[in-house]
Amino acid sequence: MGRRAAVYLFFSIILAALLLSISPSVHGAVGFGVSKYDVKTKLFLGDSATYSVMRIYNTGNESFILNATVTETSFPINGSLNYILQPSGVDEQVIIQPGESCLVGVAVNTSSAVLGNYTFRVEVKLTVDYGLYGGSGGITLPGSEVDCEVEVVKAPVATVKGKVTDASTGAVISGANIFLGDQSCISDENGTYTFSVRAGLNYTLTASRLGYLNYTSTVFAKEGNSTIGIAMTRDQPNPSASPSVPQSFLSVVVILAVGIVIVEFGVWKAKRKRSIKNHSY
Repeated sequence: MGRRAAVYLFFSIILAALLLSISPSVHGAVGFGVSKYDVKTKLFLGDSATYSVMRIYNTGNESFILNATVTETSFPINGSLNYILQPSGVDEQVIIQPGESCLVGVAVNTSSAVLGNYTFRVEVKLTVDYGLYGGSGGITLPGSEVDCEVEVVKAPVATVKGKVTDASTGAVISGANIFLGDQSCISDENGTYTFSVRAGLNYTLTASRLGYLNYTSTVFAKEGNSTIGIAMTRDQPNPSASPSVPQSFLSVVVILAVGIVIVEFGVWKAKRKRSIKNHSY
C-alpha cells in the first residue's frame, strides 16, 4: 500500500467514526416524560370548562413537536383540544425545547349536551425532527392516553321574589321595571315580582318607576326561595331650583313689551306734536 493510499484510508476511518458517533447521538437524544391527571368531574348543563389532562416533558437534548387529538366516545359533548405552553398559551402545534414542558388541556362545552355521563380520550403524539443527519419521524408516547369523564348535571335553581312598595307610605307600586341580572319583569297590580335564576351566584337587582328614584342592590341567589322586598323613595323636586319658563313664553313677553314701548312712543310723539302746534299760535 502506497503512502498516499494509507493517508486516505486513515482519514476515511476517522470521518466514518465521526459520522457514526454523530448520527446515533442525534437519534438517541430524544427523551420525554409524561405526567397524567385524572379528569372525573361534574359540570353544570350549559357551562364550559378547561381541564388539564397531562404534562409532557422534554428530557432529552433535541426539540420535538407535540400533537394531540381528542376522541369522543360519547356524545353530544363538544370537546376541543387546547394546548398551553408555559409561559405563554397557544392553541396549535407546540414545539417543545429541551428542558421545557407542555401542559395539555381539553376544553369541554356542554351547551349541546343533555344530563348524563360523558367520556372522551386524549391521545398525544410527538413528531421529531432529526435535522441534517436523520430526517423526521413520529412517536406515539406509550401510556399517554387519558380517559376523561364528565357528568353533566342540572344547575341548582333559585326563586327570587318580593314586593315593590313606597318607602314612605308602604303602598304597593305596580308597573315598576325590575331587573335581576339579564332578566326583567314588571311588578303586577299587587306590586309583586318573581324571577327564576341559577342558584349560588350574585346578581344585581334594580327597579325603576316614574316619580321614584332608581333602586339598586346586590343579592345572593341561594337555592330555593328568597324573598326580597324593594322599597322605593319618591323623587322630590329641588326647592332651590327656579321653575323653568318655556322659551316660547319668553318670546311672547318680549314681543309684547316691545309693542307696548312702540305704542307709548307713538302716543308721546303725537302729544308732543300737538303741544308744539298749539304754542305756535
